[in-house]
Amino acid sequence: MTVDTFYTAEADKDGYAIYQHTTGYTANNTGTLMYVGKANSKPLGETYNDDYRSFVSFDTSSIPSNATITNADVYFYYAGKAGTKAFTFLPADINYPDPEVKVSVGSDQIGDEVNGTDFYIFSGTVIQTYNRATFTGWGATAGYKTISCTNYINKSGFTDFMIWPNEDFIKHCENSSKYYYLKFQTVETAFTIKDPKLIVTYTVPEGGVITRTLLGVGI
Repeated sequence: MTVDTFYTAEADKDGYAIYQHTTGYTANNTGTLMYVGKANSKPLGETYNDDYRSFVSFDTSSIPSNATITNADVYFYYAGKAGTKAFTFLPADINYPDPEVKVSVGSDQIGDEVNGTDFYIFSGTVIQTYNRATFTGWGATAGYKTISCTNYINKSGFTDFMIWPNEDFIKHCENSSKYYYLKFQTVETAFTIKDPKLIVTYTVPEGGVITRTLLGVGI
């Protein structure tokens, strides 16, 4: 049995993309934080706030092609939230009753770096849904959120994740012209104990050869 811990191999392999209603899609892949939700900034002349989605990419191509993955978990370090008081109106909005934060996984979705196009082209499978009671209950307590992804590891390339708010989340905030977003740590933080990481446990057939590089992998 082998247990590998993967980190983002390059600093630009995690970050957030922004949908700016008037000016289009941009991204930030150099900051220490990535955001999920509704921003507190607005494009000039625009009524609504910008939208945030976050992305993380792990190079998992070092896992042998003949390996059987027995367990995999991705870890995102929650660093707090912004706009707590502004978000208290959500339960009263009968038009958009189910604000959620979702996590999707896909293979080779992000490319060389996180950029604005990732916001709308990311194609993956939803593997985790946090309802309003859950993510509003996180409060100011920081720490890792752990998500199982055993059946979705890409042994021939990158395993990529998107953390995003659903339409009800966004529409709630737009209707009240409020903002609310969750904050997660990126690999750029000075504290490696807060880096996004992916831990994969696997076996190879008896007599099989394990071949893997060390790039982006901690053992």
